[in-house]
Amino acid sequence: MSSYYQYFVQLADPCAVNWVQYTDAITGAELLGGCAAIFDTTTNSTVLQGVNCVDLNLIVGPKQLQTCGNNAYNQFVELIRSQAEICGEESVVSDCALKKLRADVGSSATKAARL
Repeated sequence: MSSYYQYFVQLADPCAVNWVQYTDAITGAELLGGCAAIFDTTTNSTVLQGVNCVDLNLIVGPKQLQTCGNNAYNQFVELIRSQAEICGEESVVSDCALKKLRADVGSSATKAARL
Protein backbone atom coordinates (compact mmCIF):
# COMPACT_ATOMS: atom_id res chain seq x y z
CA MET A 1 0.00 0.00 0.00
CA SER A 2 2.86 2.39 0.76
CA SER A 3 4.06 2.31 -2.84
CA TYR A 4 0.58 3.49 -3.93
CA TYR A 5 0.86 6.56 -1.72
CA GLN A 6 4.30 7.52 -3.01
CA TYR A 7 2.64 9.10 -6.06
CA PHE A 8 0.46 11.35 -3.91
CA VAL A 9 3.43 12.24 -1.71
CA GLN A 10 4.96 13.93 -4.75
CA LEU A 11 2.00 16.33 -4.72
CA ALA A 12 2.15 17.05 -0.99
CA ASP A 13 3.28 20.25 0.65
CA PRO A 14 5.99 19.00 3.04
CA CYS A 15 5.24 21.79 5.51
CA ALA A 16 1.45 21.43 5.58
CA VAL A 17 -0.45 20.50 8.73
CA ASN A 18 -3.75 18.73 8.18
CA TRP A 19 -6.36 19.28 10.89
CA VAL A 20 -9.04 16.80 11.86
CA GLN A 21 -12.02 17.62 14.06
CA TYR A 22 -13.61 14.53 15.61
CA THR A 23 -15.46 13.21 18.64
CA ASP A 24 -13.78 10.92 21.18
CA ALA A 25 -15.54 7.54 21.06
CA ILE A 26 -15.36 7.02 24.83
CA THR A 27 -15.86 10.46 26.38
CA GLY A 28 -17.81 12.14 23.58
CA ALA A 29 -15.47 15.13 23.84
CA GLU A 30 -14.85 17.24 20.75
CA LEU A 31 -11.20 16.87 19.71
CA LEU A 32 -9.01 18.70 17.23
CA GLY A 33 -5.85 17.05 15.93
CA GLY A 34 -3.10 18.28 13.65
CA CYS A 35 -1.15 15.82 11.48
CA ALA A 36 1.96 16.31 9.38
CA ALA A 37 3.77 13.96 7.05
CA ILE A 38 7.37 13.05 7.81
CA PHE A 39 9.68 12.89 4.80
CA ASP A 40 13.18 11.50 4.33
CA THR A 41 15.32 14.63 3.99
CA THR A 42 18.55 12.76 3.23
CA THR A 43 17.71 12.29 -0.47
CA ASN A 44 16.68 14.53 -3.35
CA SER A 45 13.43 12.62 -3.92
CA THR A 46 10.31 12.95 -1.79
CA VAL A 47 9.98 9.75 0.26
CA LEU A 48 7.26 9.42 2.88
CA GLN A 49 8.53 7.97 6.17
CA GLY A 50 5.37 8.29 8.26
CA VAL A 51 2.84 10.64 9.79
CA ASN A 52 2.88 12.39 13.15
CA CYS A 53 -0.29 13.65 14.83
CA VAL A 54 -1.08 15.45 18.07
CA ASP A 55 -4.36 16.60 19.57
CA LEU A 56 -4.62 20.32 20.18
CA ASN A 57 -6.56 19.33 23.31
CA LEU A 58 -3.24 18.54 25.01
CA ILE A 59 -2.70 22.31 25.09
CA VAL A 60 -6.20 23.77 25.14
CA GLY A 61 -9.68 22.36 24.57
CA PRO A 62 -11.91 23.49 21.68
CA LYS A 63 -14.53 24.78 24.12
CA GLN A 64 -11.93 27.08 25.68
CA LEU A 65 -10.80 28.22 22.23
CA GLN A 66 -14.38 29.07 21.34
CA THR A 67 -14.45 31.61 24.17
CA CYS A 68 -11.60 33.62 22.61
CA GLY A 69 -12.56 37.07 21.42
CA ASN A 70 -12.66 38.38 17.85
CA ASN A 71 -14.26 35.19 16.51
CA ALA A 72 -10.76 33.61 16.46
CA TYR A 73 -11.97 30.01 16.81
CA ASN A 74 -14.42 30.23 13.92
CA GLN A 75 -11.78 31.91 11.75
CA PHE A 76 -9.35 29.09 12.60
CA VAL A 77 -11.93 26.41 11.72
CA GLU A 78 -12.66 28.13 8.39
CA LEU A 79 -8.94 28.37 7.65
CA ILE A 80 -8.34 24.66 8.22
CA ARG A 81 -11.45 23.75 6.21
CA SER A 82 -10.28 25.83 3.26
CA GLN A 83 -6.79 24.29 3.45
CA ALA A 84 -8.29 20.79 3.47
CA GLU A 85 -10.06 21.51 0.17
CA ILE A 86 -6.79 22.29 -1.65
CA CYS A 87 -5.41 19.38 -3.67
CA GLY A 88 -2.19 19.11 -5.61
CA GLU A 89 -2.28 19.19 -9.38
CA GLU A 90 -1.18 16.14 -11.34
CA SER A 91 1.03 18.30 -13.56
CA VAL A 92 3.32 18.97 -10.60
CA VAL A 93 4.80 15.45 -10.88
CA SER A 94 7.33 15.43 -13.70
CA ASP A 95 7.66 12.61 -16.22
CA CYS A 96 11.04 11.79 -14.72
CA ALA A 97 9.55 11.45 -11.21
CA LEU A 98 6.74 9.25 -12.57
CA LYS A 99 9.28 6.95 -14.28
CA LYS A 100 11.21 6.63 -11.03
CA LEU A 101 8.03 5.86 -9.07
CA ARG A 102 7.04 3.19 -11.59
CA ALA A 103 10.52 1.67 -11.50
CA ASP A 104 10.40 1.57 -7.68
CA VAL A 105 7.06 -0.29 -7.78
CA GLY A 106 8.24 -2.79 -10.36
CA SER A 107 7.92 -3.82 -13.99
CA SER A 108 4.16 -4.42 -13.79
CA ALA A 109 3.56 -0.71 -13.09
CA THR A 110 5.76 0.28 -16.03
CA LYS A 111 3.88 -2.07 -18.37
CA ALA A 112 0.48 -0.83 -17.13
CA ALA A 113 1.54 2.79 -17.72
CA ARG A 114 2.29 2.04 -21.37
CA LEU A 115 -1.22 0.66 -22.05
